[in-house]
This record gives sequence, structure tokens and C-alpha cells, in this order.
Amino acid sequence: MKMGVRCQVSGVRREGKKKESASAVLCILALFIPCVVYLLTLPPTLTFGDSGDHITCSWILGLAHPSGYCLYTLLTHLIAYIPIANIGMRMSFLTAAIASCCIFFLYLLLYQIFKDKIISLSGALIFAFSSTFWNISGYVKMYSLLSLFVVLCFFIVTAWEKKHDTRLLLLLAFIYGLAVSNHMLSATFGPSLLYLVFVTDKRAIRKHITSLILLFLLGLSVYLYLPIRTTGNPVIDWGKPDTISKFLDYAFIGMAHEKMFKASIFQTLGFFKEHLVTVVFRQFTPFILILALPGWVLFFTRYRRLFYFLLITLLINTILGVTVYAKISELVDMEAYHFPSFICLVISISGGIFYLLKRLPKPLALVPVLALLLLNWKASDYNRYYFAYDFGRDLMKDLPEKTILFNRIDLDVFPLWYHQNVENMREDVACFPIHFLRRPWFVQKILDLHPWVKTTLVDGMYEDVMKAIISSNKEKFPIYYTFFRPDERIDVPYLDRLSKDGLVYRLGMGIGVEDKPKQEHWFGYRGVFDESINKDVWAKEILYSYSYYHADLGQYWLNQGKMDRAIAQLERSLDFDPRNASYMGALGAAYGVAGRFRDAVRILERAVELEPNDPTFAEYLTMAKAQIR
Repeated sequence: MKMGVRCQVSGVRREGKKKESASAVLCILALFIPCVVYLLTLPPTLTFGDSGDHITCSWILGLAHPSGYCLYTLLTHLIAYIPIANIGMRMSFLTAAIASCCIFFLYLLLYQIFKDKIISLSGALIFAFSSTFWNISGYVKMYSLLSLFVVLCFFIVTAWEKKHDTRLLLLLAFIYGLAVSNHMLSATFGPSLLYLVFVTDKRAIRKHITSLILLFLLGLSVYLYLPIRTTGNPVIDWGKPDTISKFLDYAFIGMAHEKMFKASIFQTLGFFKEHLVTVVFRQFTPFILILALPGWVLFFTRYRRLFYFLLITLLINTILGVTVYAKISELVDMEAYHFPSFICLVISISGGIFYLLKRLPKPLALVPVLALLLLNWKASDYNRYYFAYDFGRDLMKDLPEKTILFNRIDLDVFPLWYHQNVENMREDVACFPIHFLRRPWFVQKILDLHPWVKTTLVDGMYEDVMKAIISSNKEKFPIYYTFFRPDERIDVPYLDRLSKDGLVYRLGMGIGVEDKPKQEHWFGYRGVFDESINKDVWAKEILYSYSYYHADLGQYWLNQGKMDRAIAQLERSLDFDPRNASYMGALGAAYGVAGRFRDAVRILERAVELEPNDPTFAEYLTMAKAQIR
């Protein structure tokens, strides 16, 4: 009898150990799988967008664009001292590690709710391989840290709801303060945290209100980095928050409020219809997203408090995101502002899987994970992404010594900041971002860095500041502009005096007025013609610069009567922009002059097909065909 009892107890223990072992394995997988995938698709250096700004500011301990993202700046600065790869990739490693930790805690959160390891792993990996989150997993920006804080706060508050442990409530206050110090968007899930704490035990708030406020402020105190660091006069010092009003304006992104909250109700509704629904479907696909419906039913019937908690987060985050970006929807990274909403959707999708797989094999829960992994791999694979790095070098490397360069937008400003301040390349070039010229403190910063540039500080529109800088320096130093597309040329002075020189435009005034022959430049554009390499919207933007450079040079050789050179450059321009009818017309003319009439007919037929109403292409085509007959 005793022997039988012992065997039974031993069997129970072995079964318990097996379950613990299986649970530990799945915990490791929740961290290991996304970490491996993120490292395989990690960019080797900086990317476009705000990456160059964050890497540079983290390296030199500067002040990044508002609201500063202080915690992320400090963390990435520390990781930059690890002697592996290059500085940009070191920070990408940290971002991938933070993203992996987010998925790990999401697994723990889901397991805390559903008590099912397979479904929790499935839900966590669905978010890991969703379109936008995977894309930001190696992108040096604070979004992965934002997502980690969302998940951590959700995990802590749901644990507190079950255990009523005061220490968890105090920890929540501190972590939420850190979350706000990382990104102001954390305010969108603050009300839902407060709701769940209040409906669970409102007396706990009254009892510990002083400690909660102090711990929240302790987390928020990371913002003191802004006024402290600005006293050190860093090279990049957005906003220079050395007064209380400047600090508040910087922290609350005051410079963007005029644009952010002026969308009409019709703009907002139109944006929701045209963009947001598409964005949500792109994250999870309709096949996976439909699983959220039974999930919401499950939460409403069994987890009523969590139902309202998720709903409040979803509504506030979505409404703010839609209201803001209905007006400034040109921002490419607007999808990341919906991460709190996406996390709520993942929790509801996991609930739907839990509800539907009660009587089906649990491994079926991993089917959506495999689908997203295969579907999003190419679009999220940045392991050979050199476009931003090469473009930044190509813009500056052939400029004359002590050049004044007026930059257009983030696309060319941030890569140049990276090369000048991180890799110490072409520090003699004085870069003036056009949109910052209305801020005298920023102009003074550049003048301090380049004392050879002389000008009178003008408090006015950027055109007036540009004219003042040009007037004071055009007889001494070469002046260049950067542009991408002709239709993006904003109202800047002396547009009629510009001539193409490589990827930039030389201002034909002062010492730049002499008529110089065109020069061929040797540019690095790794991966441009490799179809297997992801070309995001930023990479596609720069293709025009390269194509237009080759087309302009080809037209120059055509006018000089050097057909071999002209044809080579015009053919190269079409490699970058294969549907540009204007380039095809120029190439057709070059073929015709060179006597290659069949080639002329072939390329001109394509031009006419693309632009049937252009009489010039039709005329050239008729002439080429006549020569063949």
C-alpha cells in the first residue's frame, strides 16, 4: 500500500517537473525566437528617418528632436561603448534586445491572463512578426522601448489586480514615469491603468497617493537630462531648453502643435477610412485580425475589467493618433504611434485563439505566426541596408573644401549629422538645415562650429536668413543646395542660379559663377539593384537623386556630342528610374545621333506608351523609324 502511494507521489512529481520544464522551454523560446530573427534582419548601420538623429545625439549626448526621448538617448549612449561592429549597429543591437524583451514580457502577460503556454507564445510571436513592430526592431528609435513599457505596465497592473500587492502598485508608478520620460505617447494608456487600479481597489490609491506620485516623478526625472545637458552646449541641441518655457515647449512638442491638432472632423474621418483600417490590416492580415472578434466576446463575458481596460486604451490611443496624423499624415512612422492599440489587439487575438482552440490541437495556434513570418520577412529584412549610409557619404565626399551646404529635409540632414559627428567625415562642410534657419540659436550653433562662416543673424523667414548667409560668404566659399525632386523645391532664393553638380546643386554666384565642365562622380549605392534587398519608402526617395544625376550628366555629354558617354549615363539613369519617359526620350535622341536607330525605336516606343500625348516623343520615333526604312 505504501509502495503504491510512493509511486503515485513520484509520478505526480515527475509530471510536475515535466510541466515546469515545458514552461521554461516556452519562456526561453518567447525570448530566443524573436531575438534570433531580429538579429538576422538587423541593419548594418544607420537607416533613414530619425535614425541618424538618434544615433548622433546618443553618441555625442546631444538633444534629439522633441520631446527628447531622454531615457532612450542615455541607454543607447551606454551601449555605444561596446567594441563590436560600428556605432550605429551597436545601437541597433540594443533596440533588437529591447524588442525581444518586449515579446518576452508579452508572453508572460498573456500567460498571466489565459494560463496557456502555447497560446501565449503564439500571441507574443504574432506581435513580434507584425509588420510595423518587426520593422522597428532594429531601427534606432525609441519605439521598441515604448512598446516594452506598454507591455510592462499592462503586466504589472494585471498582476496587481490578482494579488493586490502594494509593491506592484508602487513599481507601476515608477515604470510609468520612465515610460513617459521615453515618449509622451505613454499618456494614451495612463487613463486605462488608472481605471483598472481604481475599479480594483480605489482605497489603495488614497492610501499610497504620496508614494505613488513621488515614484512617478522619480521615473519622470530622466527629463532633467534636457536642461542639464543643454548647459554643456552639445553640437546638436534641439530647442535649447535652458528656460522653463523652452523646456515645457520642448517636452510637450510645442513646435508641432499648430499642425498636430488642426484637422477638421472630415479630415479625421477620411483619414480613418483611408489609412488607419489599411494600417491595421497590414499589421496582422484580415485572416488573423478576425480572431479578435471572439476574443472581445471572451473578455466581455469572462474578464469584464480587462475588457474595459483594453477598450479604453484602444480608443484613447487610436483617437489621438488619428486626430494628429489626419493633419500630418506624411510622417512615415505614424504607424508606430498605434503600438498601444496594436498590443490591445494582439491580446484580443490571443483571446480569440484561446476561445476557438478549446477542442482543437493547440499547435494550430502557431499557424498565424508562421504566416506572418513568411509574409513580412522581405519587407523587414534590413541586413544589407546601406542606402542611408552611402547616400550621406555621396552627398558630401566630393564637395570643395569649406563648403556651405543648405539641406532640405530629414532625409539628407540626419545622415550628414551621422557622418560628421560620429564618423568625423567632412567636418569642414557647414550644413544649414533650411527649416531650422528661423531659430537664431541654431544658426549661431553652426557659426560656432564653423567660425570661418560669417553672417549677420537675421530674425525672419528662412529665405531671409539664407540670403544673409549667401550674401556674406558667396565671394569666399562655394555654396551648394540639396534637393531630391523638382516639385519638392520649396521657396528658396536663387533657384534660377543653380546647376547640377553630382547629387547636389551648385549656386552660380560669387566664386561659383564660373562655368565649370561637368564631372563624373563615383558613388556608392550598395543594394540598389539587388531585388532581394528591402527598399523602403525612404530608399525609394533617394533613387531619384541618383537617376537625375546620371540623366543630367547624360544630357550634358549629348550636348557636347560625346555619344558613347551620353548613352552610358542615360542608360544608367533608367536603371534607377525605369519608367521615366523623359530619360527615355533623351536616350532615344542619343541612340539616333549615334546611328543606333533600332535601339532608338525600341526606347522611344516605350516613351510614347508612357506619355502618349507628348508630341516630341512621337516626332523622334517617326524620325527613327524613317531611318530604318
